Amino acid sequence: MRVQPLLQQYKLRLLQAAYDGSLIGRFNSPHCPLHEVSEELSYGTARKSHIEARGVAVLRIPNISGGQIDLSGLKYSEFDEHEYERLRLKIGDLLVVRSNGSPDLVGRPAVVGEEAAGMAYAGYLIRIRPQADAINSHYLAYMVQAPSLRAQIESEVTSTSGVHNVNAKQLGALSIPVLPMEEQDEIVSKLDAAFSWLRRVEAESGKSLGMLESLYSAILSKAFKSEKGEFDRAENGSKELLLQIQKSAQPQLPEPQLSAQPENLMADNPREWLLKDSLDWPKEGVIFEDLAKRISLERDTMRDAIFELLGGKAPELTQDFDATTGRILLKRSKK
Repeated sequence: MRVQPLLQQYKLRLLQAAYDGSLIGRFNSPHCPLHEVSEELSYGTARKSHIEARGVAVLRIPNISGGQIDLSGLKYSEFDEHEYERLRLKIGDLLVVRSNGSPDLVGRPAVVGEEAAGMAYAGYLIRIRPQADAINSHYLAYMVQAPSLRAQIESEVTSTSGVHNVNAKQLGALSIPVLPMEEQDEIVSKLDAAFSWLRRVEAESGKSLGMLESLYSAILSKAFKSEKGEFDRAENGSKELLLQIQKSAQPQLPEPQLSAQPENLMADNPREWLLKDSLDWPKEGVIFEDLAKRISLERDTMRDAIFELLGGKAPELTQDFDATTGRILLKRSKK
């Protein structure tokens, strides 16, 4: 079962919902270039660093991992007072990967916390220092990871000898939604809670694969409708959490009839049976649980066939999030 890609889809949907404002019911937010809400965008030091703990710790690309500052494997450099003052990190600074062999890692951010404050940073990173009264650092970090902004970043990435790069001017031109500070704080709170919850689900997914299909229609519903406390109450373990999700994801549509096709023929060509069945789907689409009742296919087989039909240059199926019901609906693509 493709656990990682499925959870990654949900993360991207949440980030995009935060970027377009739908996560908090806010639409048509004003935008401005990133440099207008930043004190500075600056490059780090090109000075060679060493493993001996002399001088100042210098954060490098390996220290930016999974959106966090990783303090393992630190290296050090010695600076004069003026140079150190230019490079000294403050709480709330963002460090963004400037150059990497993988284009997917270019532009990835991490927020400097108390543990990294006072350190310096290397030349393959760009420091963004947000205006504290205009933008929440963690909000900005989430925005930079949203699909809309990732598309902007990747369209600007250049490649030289297999190394992919983005510069400070290109980052400064990124279009950032500017919301009142309390709404930025609300988005950060909701995303922190939802991502923490998803990490727990991911950690326990090996024990709960039999219930993972319930996530398909329920995770976004929980993320959009729940307050932080509801996520926190999931600490008893993701098996119980998934059971709660399974109950909340019970289909509300009328009980569909099972397809009368021979089960062995379906298993031989699940893609074609899904396409054939989609001709009779309701106009608004179907959720995964209802589809599983319509067609007698093993769930993993059906899920793989759905992913195949959703992919490619000309996908035969689409999926939409219905904010009213909190469900993800599968639909046949319009030709």
